[in-house]
Amino acid sequence: MSLKNTSIDEFLQDVKSKFPEWLKAKPEQVNDILADLELQVIEKAREISGMEEPPREAIKEAIYAIGTPESIAKVYKKRGTPKFYITEELWDFYLRALLFSMAVVVIINFIRVIVLILFAPWYALLGEFLSGVYIGFLIVLVVTTGLFAFLSMEGYLPEDFGDLPRYLGLIIQTKTTEVFREREYTEQFEPQTQAQIAETKVRVKEGIEEAKIKIAEAKEKVKEARIEAKKKFRSVSTAELITGSVLGIVFGLILIIQPFYDFLVYFEPEFREWMSTFGMVVLIGGLIELVRLAIGADSIGGQKVMLVINGLYNIAYFPLVIYLINRPDIFPIYLFSGFQISAITPGIALDIYYWVGAAILIGLTISIVYNIYKAARLGEPVE
Repeated sequence: MSLKNTSIDEFLQDVKSKFPEWLKAKPEQVNDILADLELQVIEKAREISGMEEPPREAIKEAIYAIGTPESIAKVYKKRGTPKFYITEELWDFYLRALLFSMAVVVIINFIRVIVLILFAPWYALLGEFLSGVYIGFLIVLVVTTGLFAFLSMEGYLPEDFGDLPRYLGLIIQTKTTEVFREREYTEQFEPQTQAQIAETKVRVKEGIEEAKIKIAEAKEKVKEARIEAKKKFRSVSTAELITGSVLGIVFGLILIIQPFYDFLVYFEPEFREWMSTFGMVVLIGGLIELVRLAIGADSIGGQKVMLVINGLYNIAYFPLVIYLINRPDIFPIYLFSGFQISAITPGIALDIYYWVGAAILIGLTISIVYNIYKAARLGEPVE
């Protein structure tokens, strides 16, 4: 449809149809924008014709001068700051959604292996577990990245998803506060910009430049608020979460797979079973750290809950350590002594063995208490 052959109403409806979905979900804002745009068309037509009641041809010329519906609607798809193919505003949301989805993939495959282990040996299912996780990661990466790239192109911001980020545990407390601040800045900017257009009778493109300046100012204020929030409150670091999850998963898998084949002949069957069980506990601990990473370091409420869960989960190590303390005969001490001691014998070696076991139990107790203490202090102002 040629712009020169359309009426004002048809032009406005065409513009409305080109708006992104997040804007269509706000009827009042859409009506305000269309009303201001209609006023702009009329004023431009009056300027062209020099008449109070401009003729149809002048209105056509005014519409043509203002721009196509696509170019006008495109303005509202550029709310975000470009960062790769995903805007900076959605970047944190994207990473957390991606990590959360990956954690779900790991948990689903882990539960599947637990069920199937009743019918097949665990070592036969390990390859299936790893391949399932790998394929799941690829699918999640492609789907999540494509989805967020599309949302970025359409101009979506985190607040356009309502309470969904908060329900997922991705953006809680400080992050949510920042979202509402950014929403407030955006809502303040829109009517001011449109009022300036109507008042000064300038083109829509000039109003767009003003809008970009105000959005940039709002983003700077939000960034400053985020920096201040990080300075004032106790939090956990992303590096800590990444390290904990990677070490837990890798070390746990090593204990389960036991790839050190040359040394397996020196291990008692009971000790190998103990290592497999211990590795499973370590692996689950690493997955818990991965869930914490998916929740996000800035999610104060989510981290509090997960720290308590992680602390209580460490209790699972106690029976394993106590069992090994009570079974010194299966522990291959000769490997750790350079083959100088053939077995645990009464005397100094046995005393050291018990003291090391006691020290490990004390360390586990301290770890549990520290996790709960850290959860209680998380989010408090730093003195």
